Amino acid sequence: MQSSLHRMHELIENIMLHAKSRLGGGISILAQPDAPLVSAITQVVDEIRFVSADHDIMVELDVNRPVTCDPARLAQAVSNLVTNAIKHGAPRTPVVVR
Repeated sequence: MQSSLHRMHELIENIMLHAKSRLGGGISILAQPDAPLVSAITQVVDEIRFVSADHDIMVELDVNRPVTCDPARLAQAVSNLVTNAIKHGAPRTPVVVR
């Protein structure tokens, strides 16, 4: 439940960031050294799996070194890509996150 609340908070923040960027304010990026890349992506995919149980979503990640990124923005991008793949991809074709 806590992770769902956290994700809901992030979704609201994403809407606010989108509005801000449309008004010319830009989007802030908070790059973190050694960011939890795999867990951020896995959490987003798990949440999408929960609401799209009839779609096969596979995660094939091989991250073996530290990554500097903004996990929240990366999660937003992955969420958008996976959701678009489900909506616009070929029926009964698995979505693969690599």
